[in-house]
Amino acid sequence: MKHTVVTILFIIFLNQLYAQGVNYAPGTRHSNIYRLHNRKPNFFPDSVRVEFPEQGAVVVFELKRYQQHASFIENFPTTLQELYTYLSKSLPENRGGSLVVNVFYKADDQKEITIQERAAETKLLVHDKQITQLLPPGIELYLQTDIAKIYIYVPDLSGMQQLSQQSFQPVVSALNEESKAYYIGRKSFKARFILQRNVISYSKVQHTEPNDLIYGTGSAAVGVFRDKVYPELTGAIGLSFSDRFNRRSQKLEFTYSAMFLPERNAEDGGYTNNISSFLGVSYRKNVSRNDRPVWSGLGAAILVYDKGNFFQGRTARFSIHSDLGIKRLSIIPEFYLTNDFKKFQFGLKLNYAF
Repeated sequence: MKHTVVTILFIIFLNQLYAQGVNYAPGTRHSNIYRLHNRKPNFFPDSVRVEFPEQGAVVVFELKRYQQHASFIENFPTTLQELYTYLSKSLPENRGGSLVVNVFYKADDQKEITIQERAAETKLLVHDKQITQLLPPGIELYLQTDIAKIYIYVPDLSGMQQLSQQSFQPVVSALNEESKAYYIGRKSFKARFILQRNVISYSKVQHTEPNDLIYGTGSAAVGVFRDKVYPELTGAIGLSFSDRFNRRSQKLEFTYSAMFLPERNAEDGGYTNNISSFLGVSYRKNVSRNDRPVWSGLGAAILVYDKGNFFQGRTARFSIHSDLGIKRLSIIPEFYLTNDFKKFQFGLKLNYAF
């Protein structure tokens, strides 16, 4: 009874534990131009905003990994010149209002371009009661490739032509120099540059730390071992590590679990509830590349308490964690080395995480 109460209180405590961020330096969350919240993975975390006051233009690059695709920014004027050629042939000269252009880069060097004309509109961005961005009616382009998403604003087609003649090399050089002094690893960054006469007049680079967490959780399971069907309660304290896409990537958990093993009394025909407790550790990795995590991993535990000597001496338990495709349910095959680690036995349980 004592160990039952301890286990239940432990799980209640863990469920009340507030998750804490383990950031090693101040970070900045990204405001993705295609996404309004940060709950889903951001597969384009490296953000580079370049402003051109002389042309009244703005370009925002969002890359999967800048270190691998820096040449995309460097060669971007060629892309702009190509798009200018398409648009200049498709639009009337005396055009009013605003224009939205979506460009999707497909396989076999194909491009799907849609052009939408809208009534004239001016966009303002206000922060702390101050106007931080004002975009008069103009042309907005949204480009999407397999490695990047790009947003472009130009006031008109002539501004787009002028922008295609600008060099992005100063931005690439500044970012390359920044990466030498700052270890990237799982981090991403958000940068802003102002280019005037091909010279950087303003620059700011903010690095975003991974969203690592300390958390507490509990679970309940129904298992089969030998000839017994038993319930089990588990409490855990864990460390969760994110990747650079702000997606849960790895988990390390320290667990305390109690197996409730009923045994019939020979004298009165009733049952005695024997408790066997394990102290363990498990490691799991998210093997999904989509929004919903899919966890797989391994666990190991050692017997620390055994009422009724059910396991006969020193016992170790090894487990395989697999995902059922349902958020909180998982099937866990278990392998026991009991009788002072001399005897091998197999078990299986269905686990529900709180």
